[in-house]
Amino acid sequence: MNGNEAKDKIAQWRADVERRWVNARARLAIWREQRRERRRAQRGRRKHRNPSAGFWIATILGGAIIAASLALAAISGNALRQPITYWLSARLGRQVQIAGDLHLRVLSIQPSISADGVTIANTDWAGGGQMAAVRHLHVEAKFWPLLHGRLVLPVVEIVSPNVVVVRDKSGRSNWQFATTSGGSSSLPPIRRFLIDDGHLRVVDAKRGLTFVGTVNSRENGRDANNAFELLGDGRLNRAAFRAEIHGGPLIHVDETKPYEFRGNVSAGATHVIARGKIIHPFDLKDFEASVIFSGPDLADLYYLTGLALPNTPPYRVKGHLTRDGQRYRFERLAGTVGGSDLKGDLYVDASGERTFLSGKLHSRTLDFDDLGPLFGAPPAIGKHGTASVAQEAKAQAVAVKEAGSAPMVLPDAPLQIERVRQMDANVSYEAETIKSRDFPLRSLQVRATLDHGVLGLSPIKVVFAHGTIAGKARIDARNDVPASDVDVRFTDLTLEQFFPGKDKPLEGTLEARVKVHALGNSIHKAASTATGTVTAVVPHGEMRKAFAELMGVNVTKGLVPLLFGDKSQTEIRCGVAHFEAKDGVLKVQNFVFDTDVVRAEGSGKVDLRNERLDLALKGEPKSLELLRLRTPITVKGPLVKPEVGIDASNAVAQGGLAVAAGVLLSPIAALLPFVNPGLADDANCSALLAEAKDEGVRVKTRRG
Repeated sequence: MNGNEAKDKIAQWRADVERRWVNARARLAIWREQRRERRRAQRGRRKHRNPSAGFWIATILGGAIIAASLALAAISGNALRQPITYWLSARLGRQVQIAGDLHLRVLSIQPSISADGVTIANTDWAGGGQMAAVRHLHVEAKFWPLLHGRLVLPVVEIVSPNVVVVRDKSGRSNWQFATTSGGSSSLPPIRRFLIDDGHLRVVDAKRGLTFVGTVNSRENGRDANNAFELLGDGRLNRAAFRAEIHGGPLIHVDETKPYEFRGNVSAGATHVIARGKIIHPFDLKDFEASVIFSGPDLADLYYLTGLALPNTPPYRVKGHLTRDGQRYRFERLAGTVGGSDLKGDLYVDASGERTFLSGKLHSRTLDFDDLGPLFGAPPAIGKHGTASVAQEAKAQAVAVKEAGSAPMVLPDAPLQIERVRQMDANVSYEAETIKSRDFPLRSLQVRATLDHGVLGLSPIKVVFAHGTIAGKARIDARNDVPASDVDVRFTDLTLEQFFPGKDKPLEGTLEARVKVHALGNSIHKAASTATGTVTAVVPHGEMRKAFAELMGVNVTKGLVPLLFGDKSQTEIRCGVAHFEAKDGVLKVQNFVFDTDVVRAEGSGKVDLRNERLDLALKGEPKSLELLRLRTPITVKGPLVKPEVGIDASNAVAQGGLAVAAGVLLSPIAALLPFVNPGLADDANCSALLAEAKDEGVRVKTRRG
């Protein structure tokens, strides 16, 4: 295409465009004229038609909204103070007052309210006065989210709040208002949260807890990871308390992502360190954290957790803590309690009327000394002990107090009845091995249940190197004085395992049953009221012959061979001991220990109220004996350190008879009082063992 053809094409395109533009303008002019005609016709028709009801309703509502907004903007906040306090008082069922100025800002994309001298009345049963008093309160909200029913608070400032929290023993609390059934863990999003010079007093009679201290929160802006701080200081049950919660700046919180935090709490010697995240920011019912607990006694965690845990030596455990509403999981628990390791998982369900604790715990190695605090005894002290400094000081103070008198064997530490009543539980524990300096222990199994104040331990199983102790216990703490029932059996417990070395002075198998009912809130008090039976048998065995002869106080056949190392054995035909317990006193009903050379019978009592023994063992030989004292062997004195001796009165009488015979007759006659013809019969072991079997003692048939 040459240049002339191109110019012709362009000229044709321009002419075509101009024609279309003229036509478009003409059509637009016609459309505008038609529209004006329609409008003129409509205005003519409206002159003869009344406005609709919807029009007037919309007009009135719109006008009312505009008028109300203008009125609120024009009216002083103080003019609304009385209506607002009336409305709040009716909602809460408590008198609410605003003693100072009230400022409202309504016509704003960020409405706000400020009030001075805000108070909420306390209940009469909680002491009256004021439950809460705030010197200055300032709250701002975002307007557009509020239109959609969502509350977002850019600013919450609380200056000098003074709050009193009270709960009585029945569980009634002063923070339960007329329109609320309980507290909520969900908060609206807050971008700036300030508590300045807050004061808090907590009196919880149900938990036996008191707290007096200060609360403050702020954002320091110096450290992005610790910009927000929530701090608490005071005294928890008279022990120093300190709590610190740190997190990132609230203004940067993304509600779709978890909010990370760090916590550090100290209550006396108890210490808790946590590092975790709130799954949905400002909704505190869902979080997870790695937590470390440490302190002198697990029972002290009750004031922080509300859980009735057992007394223990010093501990340090860690694990992963998760909260899902009112359910908590403490998983992968690992640490030490005293000299024992501890692992497992625990679960807490607080959604019901009563808190429920469940889980499984186990130890690879249990230090036997660590079991003492479970029964009220102090932790082991000294070089190999695990007691804390405070626990050692307490043990030493008890020793000084008991100086000059026999120390108590049975612990008298009271059971925490109120704690036991407040929760339920089902927890099992197993120790694979047991470390003990005194007993040949191997393992331990126990399952503890707690149901409305009734503590059950079933089964209880302690495994020795040879033999077991197994049974169950029940402590009913529903009344002021707990009632205990214990039923324990000793099975196949070999006696030789309790003697070190190769030479065993006593061999045989012990079978026994202890079945008692008792009243009292400690081991000592319960033992002091024990009623029931204690039966033990040794169906067969062997013992050092010299020891058997000494039961008959045979000088020539017992003491002399023992001094010169005679290790010959004699057969134990049977041994049976049956005690009847009443009001803490165990009286011997039947005590027979029969060997091939001596049959011994016992009498006396064990006084658990005063922890004293008064037992006597009198042996009768089965063959002729010379130089035999006709006096029983006695075991008397405090339970912790009894003394073994002979009845001096009988020995003196026998010696006096010998002197008289020597003076009146001859020197040979003086020996006659010390001669025993040995006419004792064998005990009826079959009948004795049958009686023991009737008492629930497992008795095996004789071997061989």
